[in-house]
Amino acid sequence: MDDPDAAAYSGSCGSLSLIDCDDGPAPDYNPTLTLIGLTPGEVIWIRVWSYGNIQNGSFEICATELAACEPTNPICSDAISLTVGATCVNGSTCGGGSVESFSCDPSSAHNEAVWYSFEATQTEMLVSGSTSSSTCSFAISAFSGACGSLTEVGCNYDNSINAALPLSGLTVGQTYFVQVSYTSNVGSCDAFIDFCIQVEESPCLGNGSNNTCADADPFCTGSVYTYCNNTGIPSSGSMGCLSSTPNPMWLYFQIDNPGQIDMDIVQSDYYGANIDVNFSIWGPYSDLSAACSDAVSNPFTQDCSESTTLTENATIVAGQTGDIYLLLLTNQSDIPGQVTITQVGGSGTTDCSIVLPCFISGVVTDASCFGAADAEIEASWTGSANYTIELLDNNGDQIEVLTDYTLTNYTFESLVAGSYTLTVTSSDGCTFSEAIIVNQPSNVNPSLTGINPTCVSPKQWLG
Repeated sequence: MDDPDAAAYSGSCGSLSLIDCDDGPAPDYNPTLTLIGLTPGEVIWIRVWSYGNIQNGSFEICATELAACEPTNPICSDAISLTVGATCVNGSTCGGGSVESFSCDPSSAHNEAVWYSFEATQTEMLVSGSTSSSTCSFAISAFSGACGSLTEVGCNYDNSINAALPLSGLTVGQTYFVQVSYTSNVGSCDAFIDFCIQVEESPCLGNGSNNTCADADPFCTGSVYTYCNNTGIPSSGSMGCLSSTPNPMWLYFQIDNPGQIDMDIVQSDYYGANIDVNFSIWGPYSDLSAACSDAVSNPFTQDCSESTTLTENATIVAGQTGDIYLLLLTNQSDIPGQVTITQVGGSGTTDCSIVLPCFISGVVTDASCFGAADAEIEASWTGSANYTIELLDNNGDQIEVLTDYTLTNYTFESLVAGSYTLTVTSSDGCTFSEAIIVNQPSNVNPSLTGINPTCVSPKQWLG
């Protein structure tokens, strides 16, 4: 028999329950069944047959004990803490605990889970995982709250070797829990998977709120900006030349120097694989309100395409200074990822002052020991000088303020551990804030045990 298949069952003859089955992979086509969660002393039935039932022949079969799976994080309270921005952490669903239900795939097929946690450093974060197993699907689900009283904040059930979960609306400084589970009951799935998981600050702009024209985000082509795409949003119907608009993403731009503008639009997942993107452009308009009133009902567009090509090219023929144009992008595959728009030709330019015209960030030096007031935040910023720079604590109280400042960096000193907010206000009225967390080592509570001296009885000193 040169192409055997095999299946394992529990129960009794005439009333069997399938545990696992496998059509052996190339090149030798020999099946392997990995069975976990069995009861010692239980009888397991193994069926062997030729693929397609077309060949009789002999075969060999053996059964061996699997090394015990003993993860350290099978339940929420044992969650392994992930460091934001660190390389991925290896894990396995083998021997995991019961699954906390999640909305994107509540299937009972997910019967083992392991847990991780992270502390949000921004309101938008990205949790991503990957595995070398491509035979079945695994899920990443995220929760707020406390173990035993969790509230789902997002999930991704993926049928590939990668799963990315963008999260928005988080609270800086709050701990969130991440569950990794896997479809592992029947078919060609292995009984468990090994994977790696990591968490980072969002690598793209936007948080999914620009799914209506009224909430369109600004962009420009003078710099390369990467925008988060939208998922889980039903089509708004046909618009422009687009027959459907699933996961709509609205952007707008304003002409600076007049002339033609040629743009390349590329949409990709968080692992670099391109995703089909369709677009429609309306304009010119005098303001955004007028643009939205017209575009949602007007089939005329400056440019439009629902081609299946992975890179779309959009053209504005004769933009004039101050003109506003609307851009609608769609995500046909509903895969989370990001969109990059790059100007590749034309003499016209767009006004980049409408996109992040000022920005501030801080590099933290944590407190040297518990309760120490020697932490620092080294702040740097961009924008139009002169600047007002402000540092607030977690209660919104002002720690320090710089006014009419012309330099673009400053170090705030003598700080204690806690949450802070850096704010820059530039001379053109732009304001931008960044949340910062200062950490400290754990408190050391020494425990001292006294031992009384041993005295000799005075009588022993008498002769």
